[in-house]
Amino acid sequence: MMEAKNRHMALALCTGCGIGQCIDADKLAASAAEFFPKINYISHTSLCSETGLAELKELIREKEVQSLAVAACSPRAKSAEFDLEETLVERINLREQVAWVMEAGSEDTQMCAEDQTRMALARSEFGATAAGDGASTMDLSAP
Repeated sequence: MMEAKNRHMALALCTGCGIGQCIDADKLAASAAEFFPKINYISHTSLCSETGLAELKELIREKEVQSLAVAACSPRAKSAEFDLEETLVERINLREQVAWVMEAGSEDTQMCAEDQTRMALARSEFGATAAGDGASTMDLSAP
């Protein structure tokens, strides 16, 4: 499991654009917390909106987030909105690669979203480690 490194990580989930109707946001957050127990989490119906971004920036400031995984739309969309200066941002394309192409509410759809999220968080954690001051290891085997 992850050590204290992930206390400066966060997961931001957008439930707009059909994502919230396709997957269970609470299960997604719980799945991420299994592998990253101290991860900070925020969910918003429109993360790219003025209020969504304000809440996200508040989380980053309050929790001193260094590495952020944004589970929302394609990284090709809204790139300026999620350019957060000092924070390493890893985008997770749940809209185009899950919500818009998979069966809403199915177990496979949920598993796909959870897998993509865990993979992005792992990339995000290692990216933060590479930018930080030490090595880190993690066990991604199922609990």
